[in-house]
Amino acid sequence: MTQQIKNIRIFVFSLLILSCNFLWCEKLNFKIKYLGLSIIDISFNNEVKDSLISIRAKSTGIAGALYDVDNKYDIYYKGNLLPVTYRKSISENGYREDRLIKYDRNSNLAVRENLQDNTEKSYCIADESRDFFSSLMLLRKTTSDSGMFMIDAAGKNWQVSYKNAGSEKVKSCLGKKKTCKYELSFKPVDDKKKEKSDLLTSNIVNHKRYLYFWFTDDKNRIPVKAKFTSEPFAVSWILKDYKK
Repeated sequence: MTQQIKNIRIFVFSLLILSCNFLWCEKLNFKIKYLGLSIIDISFNNEVKDSLISIRAKSTGIAGALYDVDNKYDIYYKGNLLPVTYRKSISENGYREDRLIKYDRNSNLAVRENLQDNTEKSYCIADESRDFFSSLMLLRKTTSDSGMFMIDAAGKNWQVSYKNAGSEKVKSCLGKKKTCKYELSFKPVDDKKKEKSDLLTSNIVNHKRYLYFWFTDDKNRIPVKAKFTSEPFAVSWILKDYKK
């Protein structure tokens, strides 16, 4: 009888673990709009149980004929969303990139492997530097009205400053929600030349432009909208589906 009780306890404990793992899986789908048209769909999966952020971006409809996008991003992280590896598989309007970046936190060094020709490049990173997507997840967690963090983008180190830009009501798939709006600005901290990269991440990091994010004003802080001040017109991200 004692062994049976023990087995039951183990079974129940296993179910609890599986339930927790299921709950710690978050999926967000966005549509990117330009000039009022939906041009790219983005799926954003945060697999907390595996410490993995996976993003997929693909052009939609007639936009695919004008600017074809089929990009994949996978980030394995540890601790406070510090990336361990970051893989970018880019197919964007004729531009191809398949790279794996490994972060050595002890020496503040990034080793980037080009998986197309098996070449490597090493470069220095700032302390607690992150990729574009894990940085946005970090911003989501913040409770301060202003601050800064470091980004590794296109082979350069950037300081990102953020500040609370007020409260707004935003309409998305969640309905009309009260949100906290944040403004992000970018400043290069080294004089290295910015390398060519993808439109959705590294090219957004620009000292002449601003990025805005709207998070629901509740404990979940769900990102429902983003806007990038590109020229001549801004590009917007709108949440179209959310699951947890």
